[in-house]
Amino acid sequence: MTRQRKMAHSVDITDATTTTTTTTNSEEKEEEDDDDDTSAKSKESHRSEGKPDRSKEKDSCIPPDVIFSFGPNGTCFYKLGHLWNFCLSTDTIKHVDSSNVRELFAAAVTEDGGFFMAYEDKNKIPVWQWVKGQAAQLNANHCNLFPLLSQHKAAPSLKLTTLTFGPFGSYFTRVDREINYSSSLSPSLVEEIQEKKLAANTINKERVYPAQVALGAGGAWAVIWSDESWSWSAGLNHRLMGYLRSEEPKEDAGQAPVFIALSPHNEDEFFLVLKNGHLLYSLRELSMESTQKLNRLSLGYMQSRAKKDGTTFFHQQSVGNVTKSITITPDTDFPVGFEKKHSPFERAEVRVDRPPVAVMRYKTMETWRRFQSSPFSRRENLVAMSTAGLCTATACRSVGLSKCDDGYSSSWRGCWHWSWLLGSGKQNEELKTMADWIRNFTMYSMAELCT
Repeated sequence: MTRQRKMAHSVDITDATTTTTTTTNSEEKEEEDDDDDTSAKSKESHRSEGKPDRSKEKDSCIPPDVIFSFGPNGTCFYKLGHLWNFCLSTDTIKHVDSSNVRELFAAAVTEDGGFFMAYEDKNKIPVWQWVKGQAAQLNANHCNLFPLLSQHKAAPSLKLTTLTFGPFGSYFTRVDREINYSSSLSPSLVEEIQEKKLAANTINKERVYPAQVALGAGGAWAVIWSDESWSWSAGLNHRLMGYLRSEEPKEDAGQAPVFIALSPHNEDEFFLVLKNGHLLYSLRELSMESTQKLNRLSLGYMQSRAKKDGTTFFHQQSVGNVTKSITITPDTDFPVGFEKKHSPFERAEVRVDRPPVAVMRYKTMETWRRFQSSPFSRRENLVAMSTAGLCTATACRSVGLSKCDDGYSSSWRGCWHWSWLLGSGKQNEELKTMADWIRNFTMYSMAELCT
């Protein structure tokens, strides 16, 4: 295995400040991570049996000119040809420096709304950007990943870069033939990667490695390999799985997949790009306005490919409950929004801020860990709390208690505090304090009933 030391030009964008540094990365990085320690049972996976074109094997790892990345709460990033568009949260978009981008190489939205981007600036200097997300645990993982990525400063290497972030902090990155992936990656995917590596070593042929990886909700994944074959997990979206299966015998017709994106938040969302330029996607959480805009730009991209390659596309687009069939030929004239006469930038769309699911998930896990270490997690206390809560809620509802002054339902507040009192029993040192609170609560509730 080769070890390398490289100079790193990096941009680390935090919530408050932006810094640019040129440093020497003293860490030694192996070209590929060793086997992950995992004993989980791997999922069933599917391998396509198409015959790859060996003459193009060297170029097969070059990412296509289309990128799509799903973020939380309907946010996303996409690149179609020379045009790209941000649809990110307010906190993220204000830290993304896109004004100095000359050529975009790779970009991806993280599970908690953060953002990674590799590009060449107007002075032809390769730059990495990282906008931190809202989950501290994920930021810690990405803080270790960012130096590994930003040590690559040569444009030829960055042109061979792919970034993918999945659920529960999982990620897969590739710069040229150097790959990095998290320990939380699906065991079945790790096993598939190791099988490909072992097979190449056994029969003494050129190693097959993942050219592009998609990580989705529920541990679903899909891979496009460097030999132009592709694989997917058993839990993949059925509609996308149907597309992949139907394209297996059509590799020579330009219908093989070259890019796949899965949503880590919704198993029904995906974005698929075929070799001939056909875009197939399902977007459930994107806003109506953003979906219409993407539909328009997708038609323009396929129109340019039709004129360039003489291809005809039979395409379907859906907005809401309306689905229409569209035929795109070299003679049609759908607006092409990314020709050189147009600006390569579209207006950055800003989503309304909501806590990403990843943040709520980690907060819930932290609360659950604290609860497990308390006396309330004991079985007898849980039974008592549940019984008392049900009885209290039923009693309060039956007498029609209205809302308290802070807007919370009196019945549910009574449910919680009665549960706490009766469930903890003699073990609770604050028994007297809680009894006083419940007595005052009862008096207040009776006053509500009398008014």
